[in-house]
Amino acid sequence: MTAEEVSASVNAIIASISTIKYAARKSCGPSDVKRAAHSMGALIGGKVESPLGEGGVEMLADLLFFEPNEHGIRPFDRFLSGPARTLPDHEQEIARRMGRGFFSIFRLAEKHETLGTWVEDILDNDRRLWVVDLDVDEENPSHTAFAVRMFDAGPFHMTLAVITSISERMVNVFKRAHATGRLPYRRSLPATIHGLTHLGGAPPTHMGGWKFVNDLGAELRPGGT
Repeated sequence: MTAEEVSASVNAIIASISTIKYAARKSCGPSDVKRAAHSMGALIGGKVESPLGEGGVEMLADLLFFEPNEHGIRPFDRFLSGPARTLPDHEQEIARRMGRGFFSIFRLAEKHETLGTWVEDILDNDRRLWVVDLDVDEENPSHTAFAVRMFDAGPFHMTLAVITSISERMVNVFKRAHATGRLPYRRSLPATIHGLTHLGGAPPTHMGGWKFVNDLGAELRPGGT
């Protein structure tokens, strides 16, 4: 594929993602929103913390759509099994691919020869993926690690949520936990990373945040807790 062909394909998929996410909202109920907010420590007295900010809203939406409830069901699964079937065939295919997306920690490798970036999945033996909606502009990209949910869009991968920078210390914590199975957190990896990012290194200011922090091991707790 030429750069022009890749760019045109990416633009079409981005438009489809926007349509799909808008349609998928109808498969999310108030209990789903509260569950997602609780999982990242952003629930105050039964209400979602406000304002979360643009990044916080994206993190909340990521957990809302793609993290399962206590029955193992995701709102996006409900969407795929029903409302998604009314979409055009090409958007149904994109939706199914989105549903198979995965969350991990990655490291930038180098620019892709056509468009976008090669990245390495740190939690999957540094598996190399071509990601088209990232670009390398750092002098030493191998020092740049980040967490995000992405999906296989065909010949390349694309991201599905806000991209979170991860320090080397955090990379080592999560990589060791993944390898040994001794997790320094009780919530899912996406909820843990989104919650830590939302706190921004500061101690929480409400009970929901304290409950989140109390589910973290000492090596992850912010603000000296």
